[in-house]
Amino acid sequence: MVAQEFIDEWFAKQQTRMFSIKDNMVVGNEPTRGPETDSIAKIVLDAFDKDPDFVFQIDAKTGEKLTFAEMKDKSVRCALWLKKQGIGKDDVVVIATPIQNDDYVPFLATVFVNAIYNPWYHELTPAIAKYFFELLNPKVMFVCESAIDMLSGVAREVGSSCKFVVYGRHARFPSLSDLLAQQSQAEIEAFQHVEPVDAKKQVGVIYFSSGTTGVQKGTMLSCDTMVNSRIEYSLIRKGANALWYSNQSWITGSNFILACIRLNCTRILHANFDPEETSKVVEKCKVNWMFVTPSMLAEMVNAKVFSRYDYSSVEVLMTGGSKASKTVLEETHKALPKAIVSNGFGMTELGGLAIRQTRDYKTVESIGHLVEGITMKVVDLSTGKKLGPNQSGELCFKLAHSMLGYWKNPTATKEMIDDEGWVHTGDQGHYDEDGEIFITDRIKQVIIMQNHHISPSQIEEILMQHPEVVDVMVVHVPHPIDVERPFAFVKRVPGAKVTAKELKDLPASYNEYFRLSGGVVFVDEFLFTATGKKNMKAMKEMAKTYAC
Repeated sequence: MVAQEFIDEWFAKQQTRMFSIKDNMVVGNEPTRGPETDSIAKIVLDAFDKDPDFVFQIDAKTGEKLTFAEMKDKSVRCALWLKKQGIGKDDVVVIATPIQNDDYVPFLATVFVNAIYNPWYHELTPAIAKYFFELLNPKVMFVCESAIDMLSGVAREVGSSCKFVVYGRHARFPSLSDLLAQQSQAEIEAFQHVEPVDAKKQVGVIYFSSGTTGVQKGTMLSCDTMVNSRIEYSLIRKGANALWYSNQSWITGSNFILACIRLNCTRILHANFDPEETSKVVEKCKVNWMFVTPSMLAEMVNAKVFSRYDYSSVEVLMTGGSKASKTVLEETHKALPKAIVSNGFGMTELGGLAIRQTRDYKTVESIGHLVEGITMKVVDLSTGKKLGPNQSGELCFKLAHSMLGYWKNPTATKEMIDDEGWVHTGDQGHYDEDGEIFITDRIKQVIIMQNHHISPSQIEEILMQHPEVVDVMVVHVPHPIDVERPFAFVKRVPGAKVTAKELKDLPASYNEYFRLSGGVVFVDEFLFTATGKKNMKAMKEMAKTYAC
């Protein structure tokens, strides 16, 4: 048990102002001194050797525990096998699996042999898989049982010589457990990891962008960025019990694994989110830190789990990945008054977290303040001119540890990173005089109706205030006269009586142009991307088939 004094002191340090406002820019302080090495492999192996008996992982369902010593043994065995396959610098190694006990093994093994790690969503379509194979030409894939037949079939179709390893059993492919057993103890003891040649320029990992509005792109992060991923700003304290539902196709999935290794935190392994089951895990395993998406948080609030289960152990609840509802955030703050409920902002292209709330925020719907080592400016959407406080424009960031670019896509890279090194997010927002930052919308998602610019998020916020609405997504549908009209997908509480017409008219009481003139459709679930975001592209196409 960690002393309360230690916890209070640690959180107090997180309140320190980490930025200043100069020349219409929010400028993060110089970062505190980072690791002494550029090698994430050395950091991980040193942590394993320093405290081999530390329990890194507890399976919430079975109670099975995993120590650092066991993690090292498995990941080194896998690295030895990769070396025997000739895998090394610039070779791409893929993992495609949901959250499970050994999901970390290929990740760390790939890092140890200095290859490129590339996680895929395990439920991707054959068409997307074909695109990924042709783009990246992976040498080895570690795949779950449910995806192995499809992925191996696509590999044959495109003529790939990729080697497959399966989590579980398969008649045609070796299992992960088989290849681990093939490595000798003498080999394990003699193993030496491979250092990157130039950590700042060498690609360490490729994550795919969410693909919410277009074709997914391979975001390249350097080995150096993996070391300097700003995990300390995620408010995970040393020794915490941590719970998250990001698989490794999300940057958070991999970053949180590394965070727990570096901070001696225990990962509470629970594969599938459900408000009730998740709450039972929080109560049973005394979770201190948890990360959920805004959609997950909305379900938790709607199910009133905070009042029906013991959440007293939770010190930090973080949410991010998309815009969180003000109503949901307010309800969460009320339900967890002693915890930090932190609404944050990060991007794969930025290498991780850039902005987050601590206890010193003033406005619940903000995303908080800038962390150290990053500079932000807001630019006019038409002129590109820097804007001052409370002026809305595109959020742009500059930092030492952002992406190297998009894999084999220089055109998209140039669109994202300008000649001065600013990363253009495509998010519209502003900052106030205190440096608190707000995001209003994705620029491409603003609805243009009769020359009026309509914010989907404002309409969503109005709908979320209805007691029978769990979650909502507003998109635009084309119209021959109005150009575009707002359309809503709505998830209701079980047994709800509210009608589509009621919800269609509700936003008009705030602004006539907010009326959902494109239509309202009730859904049981939304379509999501591999990174847990609502799939804007797919939902827009679906909306066209329903539109009035």
